[in-house]
Amino acid sequence: MAIDDISAMVGSIQKNVVNMRVTNIYDAEVNKTYILKLATPGLPKVFLLLQSGIRFHTTAYARETASALPLQFTMKLRKHLRGKRLASVTQCGSDRVIDFCFGDGDQRHHLILELYAAGNIILTDHAYTILSLLRTHAYDDQVKVAVKQQYPLDNDLVVGNVGGTSSQFSSGADLMLFVQRYVQEAASKEKSKKQYSLKQILLSKESGYGNFGPTIVEHCMVEAGVLPSLKVKTATSHVHVPLSDAEAQALVDSLRSAPTLLEELSSTQVAVHGTDVAGDTSRRHGFIVVDGAGHFEEFTPYLYAQHRGKPIVEFHTFDQAVDEYFSKIEAQAVDAEKKQAAHVAETKVDKLKKHQLEQMEAFERTQQVAAAHASLVEQNQHDIENVLLVVRSALATGMDWNDLDDLIKQEQHNGNPVATLIHKLDLSQNRLSVLLCDQEAEEDAVAHCISIDLSLSALANARELYSKKKSAVKKALKAIDATDLAIQQAVKKHDKKQAQQQLQRKTMYQRRKTMWFEKFHWFITREQYLVLAGKDMQQNETLVKRYLRNGDVYVHADLHGA
Repeated sequence: MAIDDISAMVGSIQKNVVNMRVTNIYDAEVNKTYILKLATPGLPKVFLLLQSGIRFHTTAYARETASALPLQFTMKLRKHLRGKRLASVTQCGSDRVIDFCFGDGDQRHHLILELYAAGNIILTDHAYTILSLLRTHAYDDQVKVAVKQQYPLDNDLVVGNVGGTSSQFSSGADLMLFVQRYVQEAASKEKSKKQYSLKQILLSKESGYGNFGPTIVEHCMVEAGVLPSLKVKTATSHVHVPLSDAEAQALVDSLRSAPTLLEELSSTQVAVHGTDVAGDTSRRHGFIVVDGAGHFEEFTPYLYAQHRGKPIVEFHTFDQAVDEYFSKIEAQAVDAEKKQAAHVAETKVDKLKKHQLEQMEAFERTQQVAAAHASLVEQNQHDIENVLLVVRSALATGMDWNDLDDLIKQEQHNGNPVATLIHKLDLSQNRLSVLLCDQEAEEDAVAHCISIDLSLSALANARELYSKKKSAVKKALKAIDATDLAIQQAVKKHDKKQAQQQLQRKTMYQRRKTMWFEKFHWFITREQYLVLAGKDMQQNETLVKRYLRNGDVYVHADLHGA
């Protein structure tokens, strides 16, 4: 939230929430977010949302708590703030620091919300001594933010008063001179030459306009006909400000309206409950700028010059606009998380199905290869028996394995038909590999390398290969059954989780306005009659005195205690 947003929100809360009492405090699922429930007799309950470093506003949406048990910081807030009246809300200095004051006198407590940098929420006593906080840190050796320390409310490092509230430029010439000096000083401190944005210069501490925020400064520039992206160029010894005298004077005149505009953002906010409700309900105080696709771009308490021509969504109060903006973002984040979880579950099922398909293909290849090898062994039974006979005979004579390998290679070179069938010896495993081709295949048939057991005959080796095929079939069936079971369990788990999400209450939903009769026992008959009963004697008397009208039916049992 920018300076102008904070000013408008403070004004809105002052009109609608101040003087209400804290009835409870909750922590939300969103990081570092706390919700204060406030109430006052005769008015609807209000839920004030504070998010460290981001935002503060009332909300019409209910949110689930982060955990079953409240956080320690939440318990601390409940201990000191529950039952106390919100006495005031103020913006500290000209910075993004808001002071919520609860209670009176020595029993007063302050809840300080920092909306800059990493943000913070700090609970202090009436003298601004820190009792609890979200984040302990130090600005320098002297300024520390920690428990039992004094909150440095008047320190410029913490609450920056970044400029005055009135223009320091009496004319366009003064503005031009300031820009030139600023750029020259900045350029002298930096080795590389660069271009400086005029908007950036006006937002500097030295200009006196930094406390109005970038949105109001940009508004003044657009009103004066000056492009917000205008750059100031630096030469060797000269600074060129691309503004005419008339444009510079128009910009100075436009900037003079900034203090009034910022003040009006707070003072013109309207009350939506109670006796101070504004009579003119047609005026809008909150807006959301949307893009061409209808997506929210930004919220604003005022239609600035830079928003002209853009599609907008109007709200009765700025509070409502901010609530709708952030609530929609939260809802989109929740939906995205659910979609991601569903995608992960679907991906898991897809991976299981893919793995099953790969297993089936691998087992099918094993079956085909085993069957083909067994068939080749049967077709070449005589040749394989000769190979087995030669190798067994050589081994029976005690021939060295290396000598046998050399002998086979020599015989292959000489064209021995038996030796040419041998591809490789694996005598340590009592096996050898032979190269066989399908005798019925065409000339371009591929040779198959088949492992043969030396202790078995050719037909026995063929039976072993057929057994391997059968084993592959059994393994394939078992693997398919196991994978099918895993897929069924994954799908069942996914469906169960989806069903639970459907039954669960939404993480965030808009609160329904409570009807006047809901404080009594009530129901509506089939004939659309509203039937009310008091919860105690006092409520029974209230029903008769305040709500009983001509035409209503009053039923009472003439019994003791009725």
